[in-house]
Amino acid sequence: MTRPVVAEANTATVGAGFVVVDHGKYHAFILSCAVHTDAGRPAPIPEHVSIVKVSQAAVTTLLHVQVPERPERPIAFGHCMSVAYWNQDPYRIVEWMELHRMWGVAEVTIYNSSLHADAARVYQHYASKGFVDFRQAPNAFNTPPDNEDVILLNMSPVLNDCMYRNMYRYRRLVVTDIDDMIVPRMHDNYTAMLDAIETAYEAAYVKPKTPIGKTTRPTVHGQRSALTEPLNVAWPASYMFFFKDFNVTGQAPGAIIEK
Repeated sequence: MTRPVVAEANTATVGAGFVVVDHGKYHAFILSCAVHTDAGRPAPIPEHVSIVKVSQAAVTTLLHVQVPERPERPIAFGHCMSVAYWNQDPYRIVEWMELHRMWGVAEVTIYNSSLHADAARVYQHYASKGFVDFRQAPNAFNTPPDNEDVILLNMSPVLNDCMYRNMYRYRRLVVTDIDDMIVPRMHDNYTAMLDAIETAYEAAYVKPKTPIGKTTRPTVHGQRSALTEPLNVAWPASYMFFFKDFNVTGQAPGAIIEK
């Protein structure tokens, strides 16, 4: 029998903590540790991992390691959505799905936690067409499905699961909720929008004949700085889009009027 490899894990807190009635406050964590190599050769991927505290006398967990799939042709755009729960308007779901399909998203990963049957059926319909990967996200505690804090404890874990699971399958990844949309107003799809952003950035801020990893840092006014320093901006990069405020009136149900 092969003896287990023991390594000390580094702990990082992620996401918001939530107070669970009768259980206390809980946070999500990421545990990471180095995989030892043998005589300079690449270490084999572990088949199982156990998490053991220093105070424990015996192993109580055995987690199967899932290796991410490496397709020959990755999907141009995939989507990871945080945990989905309770009632959602089926018409809004259809609108959201069809718009993202039009913008170039080829697959959406959904994690279900206590979704209403009508909403779940819409997701299952898209799953049957191969557009949605519909997964289950059970509650961490044996609590009723109306306990929102327990459900929200899954927000960060499911996003991490989706990103690691598809790290080779998706060339680019979109992360929004069912009530969020990143709208490419000046372009037909996400590919055209990001290509334009990257072209504009390189034209404005990257010096010709600058060594790899060196760029000109912009000032707050968008002017080039005289200093050149490593910024590690090799594509693909990450982007954050900020939401524009809308004024919602009572003139019509669901109407949004932009000022």
